[in-house]
Amino acid sequence: MLNKAQAKNVRNWVKALRSGKYKQGFQQLQTGEGEYCCLGVATRLLAPDTVGRLDGAYPSLEVREAYGMVIRGGFDDEAGEAITSLNDRIADLAGAPRDYSNVLPHIIAWYNKNKPKGLRELNENSYVNKGKRGAA
Repeated sequence: MLNKAQAKNVRNWVKALRSGKYKQGFQQLQTGEGEYCCLGVATRLLAPDTVGRLDGAYPSLEVREAYGMVIRGGFDDEAGEAITSLNDRIADLAGAPRDYSNVLPHIIAWYNKNKPKGLRELNENSYVNKGKRGAA
């Protein structure tokens, strides 16, 4: 179960992933080209003033605790697959969108399952940028 601070961090993470500000990267928190895996975005949100590239493939324990993540790869989805694996699965698919759409449903489902009582659930339209909805 997430505490309220962790739940707020997750909601901000979903909002950032939907913002269009970040391009989805793979295998690393941040690539040399400035792309971020989904956990790289989570890390960057907690350290926005960090200069330079984020190193490594997994977030620190401090970051995982701030989001209520329980494993090195973030968390397992309903099927037991780590969010890092879900993020990286599309890396070699030509033409696949690099907008986190492959991981957002899993993050939202995980949040809804673990959110504190009294907080509203997220859904597929939470934090959708209305100007980008339906855009290719």
